[in-house]
Amino acid sequence: MSSRVRNRLRALATSATSLLVASSMVFALAPAVSAAPTSSETSTATSTSKKSFLDGLFGGKSDEATSTKAPASTVTSINHLRDLFDAPKASITTTQPEDPNAEAEGREAIRNKDGEIVYTGKHTSQTAAEAQGLYCETSDDLTFGGVAHLVEDQLRKLIKDKASMKVFDQQIRMLETAMNYVQLPTLIVSNPATQLTGPAREFDDHGVNYLVGALLKARDGGWRSTVSVQDITINEAVETVLWWFYWVQIYGQWHNETFPSIIQATILGIKLGGLTDPVEKTLEWGPKIVLGLGNFIQKQLQKNCLSKTNSRSNPGNYQYHDLPAWLPKDITDGVHQLEAPLDNVEVADEDCPPISEMNFRRIGKRTTLIMRKDVKPQYRELFDQVAQFVLLRMEEIKVNKALIPLKASEIGGLIGLINNPVVTYVGGTALGVVDGRAYQWIPMGEITVDNAADIAIVSNAVAEIVAKIMWAITKAIMQAVINGANKGIDKAIRKGIAEAVLGPEFVATKGVCAALGAALVAGGAVPGTLPEGLAGLAALGLFCGVVGLTEGVASGDPSTHAVVPSIQVTLFPLPWIDFGLLIPWFGSIPLTYPPVPGGPKLGDVPVFGPLFHKSKFIKLITLIGLKWDLIINPIPTMFFAGDVLLPMGQKVTQSVCLAEDKGHRQAKWQRGTAQMEEDAALAEKKGLYEAPKGPNIILFNKWVLPFANPFFKPDYANLNTDVPEREPMIQRHDPNRVPDQLDPDDVEYKDEVNPSPDPDYKITYNRDFDQLDPTTSITKDDPYAPTTSSESSSTTTKEPKVTSTTTKRN
Repeated sequence: MSSRVRNRLRALATSATSLLVASSMVFALAPAVSAAPTSSETSTATSTSKKSFLDGLFGGKSDEATSTKAPASTVTSINHLRDLFDAPKASITTTQPEDPNAEAEGREAIRNKDGEIVYTGKHTSQTAAEAQGLYCETSDDLTFGGVAHLVEDQLRKLIKDKASMKVFDQQIRMLETAMNYVQLPTLIVSNPATQLTGPAREFDDHGVNYLVGALLKARDGGWRSTVSVQDITINEAVETVLWWFYWVQIYGQWHNETFPSIIQATILGIKLGGLTDPVEKTLEWGPKIVLGLGNFIQKQLQKNCLSKTNSRSNPGNYQYHDLPAWLPKDITDGVHQLEAPLDNVEVADEDCPPISEMNFRRIGKRTTLIMRKDVKPQYRELFDQVAQFVLLRMEEIKVNKALIPLKASEIGGLIGLINNPVVTYVGGTALGVVDGRAYQWIPMGEITVDNAADIAIVSNAVAEIVAKIMWAITKAIMQAVINGANKGIDKAIRKGIAEAVLGPEFVATKGVCAALGAALVAGGAVPGTLPEGLAGLAALGLFCGVVGLTEGVASGDPSTHAVVPSIQVTLFPLPWIDFGLLIPWFGSIPLTYPPVPGGPKLGDVPVFGPLFHKSKFIKLITLIGLKWDLIINPIPTMFFAGDVLLPMGQKVTQSVCLAEDKGHRQAKWQRGTAQMEEDAALAEKKGLYEAPKGPNIILFNKWVLPFANPFFKPDYANLNTDVPEREPMIQRHDPNRVPDQLDPDDVEYKDEVNPSPDPDYKITYNRDFDQLDPTTSITKDDPYAPTTSSESSSTTTKEPKVTSTTTKRN
């Protein structure tokens, strides 16, 4: 055994010596490689720093990584090791002189706030991407008209006869005319979250998607707009269908919780269900299955190319219609005044804070300014005094910060998994003592709309719990009254059947039920007290209510202490049979062991005697049961607004902002890494972006291996300015209807906000379409107005902002 260990140690020492010699030869033969980051087609860089072994092994992070760029030196060697350690031509150390725009396109190594190297990607214009044959249309780009065009193009290749081609062209024109003729109100078409952009993409809630899209469409008179069938995208059609099933699911949940099953049936204690169970199961599982499959299919259609050729689709081609000219001016002005608040709706973004971030201080100030316009001059001084008093009170009233609800995602842990409003509020309030919020007081004016919505949701949840408890008590009382009435009616029916079979005199005999129980338990009875024949015994058992042991014998003192099975029969309001166990009189249980005849019993104890005066009938299982269930539950209806509409409204306030704030206020919300990763993948498929490539592995901060780090993942958290951003599908129709800033003297107002995500290119949609009425529906100020042929020919591709981009990144 010891010799085997010595041999293994000797072999290990030999291997270590060989490795040491090889390492020494490598250090002696191969000089260091300069890894200064340079612009290249692969958008990567290395470092020449020798901070540590790990830094060199995992990417060579150094303070000199973003310093003056110089051509990388080449590994020189006199043997074949050069082929192993020399950087390949397309590696991070190789310059690309044939690509002079590399630096201008922002493909460089930058540093984040922690000083770590972040590798940027490469941008490509749409024109350049199409020139390279890179084109992609997802379900957000492809319309029904585009599908028809693709099918048309394929069929044209099969037609060789000129006459047939002429007939085919006529049929195509008829189809396009019909598809363009059918106009639908845009408000009945729902837009998916990918077309809305902003925080709505994080929620991806079909109800929120519709409401946000409706608000964006309704601005500047868009509630009168229409869209032709040929210009509806595939994703809009899918989203509209899912939106309807979304409400069917909500209705099904409300219906199942509200309405009873009318009749409940059980066999052997197993609930078979109620009379309305097929409807309830359909409403419960039908929408779930459709939404589950629909959401999966929608995700796949959104991120994959459905067509790699131009389908000549025109998504977002909304036709705007003015009010009829015959309407009186007063009515027209009134409609425009009602539309004015909607003109101030915009998609929330980094440079447009959502309404949920607006605090009470600004809301009070805006309300004061709006109301002041309608106050007569002689009352404005009094109005100003009242308004000032209210605004000052908002600053004087303090609120404990621990009482402001936190979100489950902010707390995390088990509370984040439970995600219950009451549990979250209790947990957040308790944590206030730990994190110091319990000792901080803030003015009421700093409470935001989002805080108020959270408070409303918590209040609704607490009120619902109290209401459910009160309803359970009320329902139990109602059920007891109904059961008492049913029991009396049932006993009268059973008595009538027994009297019809045995006669009234026999049924009225005193102790007949006790005799039946004694006969069944003890095996004997007083002659003449029981009817003869099985039919008579069954009728007597039905009258007594229990076949086995009766209520009458239970009030006496059975001679046996055994647990006896029994069957209870009920006829009203519906027939059912309960199988149970009858435990005899507890008072007859002896207190001594072994039992002494005539000795003390449990019933003799003054305290326990009254408690066990009667035997207890315990139902074990129901053989066959049919019961009424007719009580309607009012709780779901009472709290429908709080359970469904309130959370939905909160998400809407988190998804839209005031158009007057666009570009003037910095938002707390930022595009998440998941969104940036999706945008980067889509931009790559469209040929607009090339994601950052991983740096080549550097051994000992000295040699560059000829392959990239296989575990590299782009640092999307710090690439907000680099990853292209989606453009909202619903564009503002009339930019002139954007209201002016109501309170420009606010401390948070800025003349211009440079948002953190300012990509050089955006993922846009085709905008090559005409309006029905260009004179009233589109102006030269509209950036998406159709351009003339001369303007189109002179249009150039949008180039990156080299100066500003470099400034922000460095």
